Amino acid sequence: MRFSFEAAFALGWRTLKARYAALLVATLAFVLIYFLNSLVVQALASLTGRPVAIFLLNAVFFLGPFSAGLFLLVLKHIRGEVKPELGTLFAGFGRYAPMVSIGVLLSLPAIPFFFVLDALLRQSGFESAQEVSAVSLLLLAALILATLWFVLRLVFAPLFCVDPARHTDLGESFRRSWQITRPPAIWTLLGLALVLWLILSVSLMLLVLPA
Repeated sequence: MRFSFEAAFALGWRTLKARYAALLVATLAFVLIYFLNSLVVQALASLTGRPVAIFLLNAVFFLGPFSAGLFLLVLKHIRGEVKPELGTLFAGFGRYAPMVSIGVLLSLPAIPFFFVLDALLRQSGFESAQEVSAVSLLLLAALILATLWFVLRLVFAPLFCVDPARHTDLGESFRRSWQITRPPAIWTLLGLALVLWLILSVSLMLLVLPA
């Protein structure tokens, strides 16, 4: 079946209306845990003086498995399963070793950029905010260009791995994700990611703008 933005957003909207209460509870639980995690990460970054390294380790060892659980929970609602349990949020930790392995592989192209950024931040001592921000933006642009294609090709690997309806092993998860995201599908995914990013950015701007 050929993918279309219209069909994707229509399916998402129907699922949201049909399962609004359950999805709202799951989202609030996810946001709360994510917020508590960010407090711990910030504290560790301040203690160690290596914020970028701490962020990268957190992304691989916690956020990756945790996010996979959220995606699985949403997928179960889309499938129309009667009562997906809230505990599905933590399903990624049930397959922790494969989830971490996926996170490590997806992070490999970004690691050099993260450590360069970490060195710049430590060298500046967080005192030259404008200079660090300019360099950070340049490094971020390079990071996006270097990793976006690779990450999009493997974006479905965590879901294939954690989904009990498939429960594929690590290698098969990578193979299936690589197969279904080959061109032109990857360009569609890129477009969808940009649209979602714009929606999120506008939403955040509306939340912080003064009344």
